[in-house]
Parts: sequence; structure tokens; C-alpha cells
Amino acid sequence: MDGEPAIVLIDAFERIDPNHRTAIGKLYDLYDSSYLITGRALPDAQRFAINFVLENNDVALHINPRFDQQCVVRNSQVSGSWVREERQSTLPFLFRRGEYFAIQVLVTQSCYLISFNGHHMEPFVHRMSYAKVRYLEVAGHAEDIRIHRSEVHSYPKQFIDGMPEPYMPLDLHPTNYNNDIEVEPLNEGDSFLFSGEIDPKCEVFEISFIYPNAAYRDFPFHLKSLFKKNQFLMNSKINNEWCRNAVSNRTPFRKGERFTIQVLITIDFYLIAINGRHFTKFAHRIPFQGGNLLRVQGGIHDVKMHRTRVLDYPQSTLQRQIL
Repeated sequence: MDGEPAIVLIDAFERIDPNHRTAIGKLYDLYDSSYLITGRALPDAQRFAINFVLENNDVALHINPRFDQQCVVRNSQVSGSWVREERQSTLPFLFRRGEYFAIQVLVTQSCYLISFNGHHMEPFVHRMSYAKVRYLEVAGHAEDIRIHRSEVHSYPKQFIDGMPEPYMPLDLHPTNYNNDIEVEPLNEGDSFLFSGEIDPKCEVFEISFIYPNAAYRDFPFHLKSLFKKNQFLMNSKINNEWCRNAVSNRTPFRKGERFTIQVLITIDFYLIAINGRHFTKFAHRIPFQGGNLLRVQGGIHDVKMHRTRVLDYPQSTLQRQIL
């Protein structure tokens, strides 16, 4: 598969409940669509399902983890009837009752590429036109469902084989300050997706990437939203001293609403997308490679973080993204 591989987050569905159908519009023809569905299996879960539903209520893709049978069934429903199941896989059953999961579905012209918790399984070849899909439906024994949709500007085989396991969740209280979360060291092409809810009385919240310095902790990247001044700030801390703030005189967030923040690490910049749209960029002031701590603090709650890898992105794609 040739071309310019890159992932660009384009929108995020704030929240959907189990047994609920969400209108997702028409699947994209120009670029392949990637859907990341995260949630938590109930402690007594037996089964749940993710369905890509057509206008006439047929189901183009049915993903059905079954705890009682320790397998994942894939199928389609045509004219109200289920057809041939696909349940054979080289993957073990990767879901656990009471634990968070991540299901990613990449829609290509020939098939659906599906991964569970970062592990890819066999493709599901289209049985009906994906162009007619209009809804995404979640049903069964799962909760705290989130959906994020991205565009994939072509993709190499190493991208499909190289997705790392997701890191989730980060569940922080609005006043729970200075909680450093250890992650694997940062790499070029790492994409961090944070989602959560802003407290109605929030005055400030911050996300920081941190070095594990012994005497003090440098911050290669720090972002802050100040509601009182209506500002969005980015900065670095070097040798325990803050540098010059990069200031945007508007904050893209609203109190009391849900948000998503995507941070894509490139060789030159941190690229920042807010609520599915590119917002700004921040040039590296110190190397990002040493950072392996994250800190989320301030007036936000229900925070989740999902980490993925974008491989071999071209500068032309990034220029289209950041202009």
C-alpha cells in the first residue's frame, strides 16, 4: 500500500450510552475512516456489540465480543437476517470483565481492518456497500463509551502491524494535582488523545509531558487553559526555569462541556488538535525523547488517555494539517 500515510483526527463524539445509536454521517470516500471505540466491560459482562448500521437498518459490520464463549464474532445482517459468522482468529480473547477496552475499525475500500487493545486481527471483507453506513450502534454489557473518528491518508503495512497497545484510563479528580503517570518514553509519531469533561467552575487545567529528572523535572511540553483570561498557553520548563509562554488569546474550551485534545509528536513540532480540529503547533525547545511522565491537573474530570503511533508521516500531509 503506497502513498502518504498519516492519521488526522477529525471529530469526536462526546459520549454515547450503551444500547444507543449514534449518527456518524457518511463514511469518507477520499480517505479511509478510522473509528476508535473505547469503553469498559461490565463486571458481569456476557456480551456486547459494536454495529455499523445502514440507512435501511441492515448491519454492514457486527463486532460481538462474547465472554461466555471467549471469542469475538464478526458478521453482517442482511434484510433482517444474520448471515455467515466469522469467529476464527489467531488472536486470543483480549477482553476482561470490568476492564477498559479499545476497538479500532479502519474502513478501507476492500475490507474493515479491526484491532482489539492494539492487536490486529484478520480483515473482514465488505459484504455490502460501506458508503451506505450511517450509524454506529453500541449494545450490551458495556459502559463509558467514547467514539473518535480519524482520517487515514493511506497506510503502509508496518502501520497496520505496528500499533502499540493503548494506555488507559487516567481517571483524575478535578482537584487531584501533581499525579505523574509513567508511560513509555516519547517517540516521533506518538499521538496522545486526551478526553474528559471540564468542570462548570473550572478556572484552569493543564497537561504536561515531563522528564523524570532526579533533582527537578523539566517539561518538554506544557499546555494550560486559563478561562479567566480566555487564554491558551504552551511552554517548556528547562533547568527548573519556565521559558517564554506561547500564548493564544482565546481558549477553545467551554466550561461544563466535554473536550478532546490530540498531541501528535513530530520531528519539529507538537501538533495540537482540539475537539477534532487542528488548533496550533509548538516547536520543540528541548528533546522530547526523554519524557516518560504525564501530568493532568486542574478543573477537569473523567479523563482518559489513549496513545497510538503514526508511522512515516510525510511533511506534505503535515503542512496541509497545520496551515
